[in-house]
Amino acid sequence: MMLGRLYPTRAFASVTDIGAEALHEMGIELLLADVDGTLTGHGLDAVSNDVALWVGLVKDAGVRVIIVSNSGGDRVRAISDSLGIDYVEKAGKPLRRGFIAAMAASGAEAGRTAVVGDQLFTDVWGGSRAGTATFLVDPIPGAETAFIRFKRLLERPILRRVRKRMADGRPPGAL
Repeated sequence: MMLGRLYPTRAFASVTDIGAEALHEMGIELLLADVDGTLTGHGLDAVSNDVALWVGLVKDAGVRVIIVSNSGGDRVRAISDSLGIDYVEKAGKPLRRGFIAAMAASGAEAGRTAVVGDQLFTDVWGGSRAGTATFLVDPIPGAETAFIRFKRLLERPILRRVRKRMADGRPPGAL
């Protein structure tokens, strides 16, 4: 069911709210992270100190982090280099190929992998299609394109349901 694939496994205000210990308890060995709106604002060239510290803590806990981004080029490479992590650029999300490439490169299985991102139609849907857990975060402000602003309008009804489920103490992805 496609609609069910748009509901994240968990939702957080920020990536920094995702605890390394919680990832370990969930059996997550690989975290596939979006860049724009997730690790940094759209179009920004660096992550905040808080995000850099969080990536370090997650890595220290034994969870590998790989960027999976639809963007590419020097900017994504510079961000991944600054964090000391690998990346898959021009991933084609929500297609599975970028997620599968990252899992293959790390040797992790889908059941031990989570995708974290700020968009339902790319990150959550793509991660679900690849068989991983999915974590939705509130977007970090940045220079969003008109297309992304349009997608955010389409996401609103689903996000309202996710937030209601969380307020009721239920997992956001429970249908």
